[in-house]
Amino acid sequence: MRPGESPGASVASEQRDGPAPTAATVADSHVVCYVRSTVPGPVVPTVDAVVGRLERLAEAGLIGSVEVTHWPPERHAVLAGDGTTREELVDAFECWAAECGCSLEPAFSRRERPTSPYGASGEVGTDGGENTLERVRVPLVALAIYDERVAGDANGLEQHHPDAVRGVVPYTEPQERGDDWTCTVDEWLATLEPSGRASAAGGAGDASSPVESWQ
Repeated sequence: MRPGESPGASVASEQRDGPAPTAATVADSHVVCYVRSTVPGPVVPTVDAVVGRLERLAEAGLIGSVEVTHWPPERHAVLAGDGTTREELVDAFECWAAECGCSLEPAFSRRERPTSPYGASGEVGTDGGENTLERVRVPLVALAIYDERVAGDANGLEQHHPDAVRGVVPYTEPQERGDDWTCTVDEWLATLEPSGRASAAGGAGDASSPVESWQ
């Protein structure tokens, strides 16, 4: 969203073609809504509204299928095969962004972990070297648009497989004039909705900006 614009204003004025799938191509996609496990009370209605909009789009056949889940843990708890980690997931997202010439920042970011109380600033890797500890920061809510093979198929693609990712929202596109443009969850959903905006009954019209601003 550009500075000074109200939520969704840019979508109302122009249907921007971004790297994320559009209404013409998302009907056969599997959309996963990733939500933090702990959501601030004032933002819960906004998250519920986003989920409601996704479900209505799926019911209308405008999205292939929808899944709502929490962000995975940052790292494997015990074994490398105990599920996709946040690091692996964001790695796949970043591969998609790099191929499309856009960025996941500032919604997603990587920050070096502070030194632990025991004085260790890294972990010993399998090769004996020290790995710098890095924290992957994710937004409160984000959407990942996947190849349909991700949904309900034991032989399908894993969510952290780069080939499975068709799009990630929010994302940021660089602009020639230097004023980068960020496509928010609200704006991307609005491009799929027949009215171009969430209906008043959906309750998401003015409520979605906190999702982008809460970190």
